[in-house]
Amino acid sequence: MNFNWTQREKNLFYIGIACLILIVSMVFYQFSVREDTEGEDEKSFEMIELDSSHKEERAEDKPENHEIWVDLKGAVKKPGVYQLPEDSRVHHLLEMAGGLLPDAEERLVNLAQTVQDGEMIYVPKKGEEVPNSNVKGMQGQREDNQRVHLNTATEEEFDSLPGIGPAKAKAIVEYRETHGGFQELEGLKEVPGIGEKIFQQLKDHIRIR
Repeated sequence: MNFNWTQREKNLFYIGIACLILIVSMVFYQFSVREDTEGEDEKSFEMIELDSSHKEERAEDKPENHEIWVDLKGAVKKPGVYQLPEDSRVHHLLEMAGGLLPDAEERLVNLAQTVQDGEMIYVPKKGEEVPNSNVKGMQGQREDNQRVHLNTATEEEFDSLPGIGPAKAKAIVEYRETHGGFQELEGLKEVPGIGEKIFQQLKDHIRIR
């Protein structure tokens, strides 16, 4: 077939072909860009999910920071009841209280000792006579006749001990009734919820004889 096109018709034909090629190219370009964008969105979404899961894991792994209350008395600048993080030391407590007074008997103060929830710490003055229980790290340890007897104490008495609440006090009494009493202090660690750490807080406040 022989086409006798004028120059104008040839020009229009070529322009049409060019436009068609341009349209096809634009369609393919839009399609490829859309796929790339969707892929990036999916990757971004996966990264967000991964980062969130890592944050949740870190939050679960982070130990709880429990607060304790301690009553500070004696030769300190600001005596009173203080709230501070669990496992704090005596020197942390004294910093909160503004430090020792000039007449405080500093040699009797164990700055490195861990303070316990609910205890009273007394800082003596120079030349002041204090009980041995206060001298030993200012822990205010009970005399033997003041300690809680594991085999006769009530839930209320156990509840008054450091680190023991109503639930643990009830568990101690139930364990004692089930097993016929305690034979040694370390037997307290067999009670559910009482491990080595809590036992160390209790050992100077309890007795079995």
